[in-house]
Amino acid sequence: MKAFIFITILRISQLLSLANSRRVARFLGRISWQFAHKNRQVALTNISRCFPELSHEEQ
Repeated sequence: MKAFIFITILRISQLLSLANSRRVARFLGRISWQFAHKNRQVALTNISRCFPELSHEEQ
């Protein structure tokens, strides 16, 4: 199901201009960030391990 949604989004994004495609991607990224709690925690942990020299805000 996830693959179907992803492929559909890719096909629709081909029809959009680059600016509109970026807007849609930013919107979808914000939505997925809000709902993917487990994945968000994994991503934050990975970033903090890969870039320990950066401050919390920069990470």
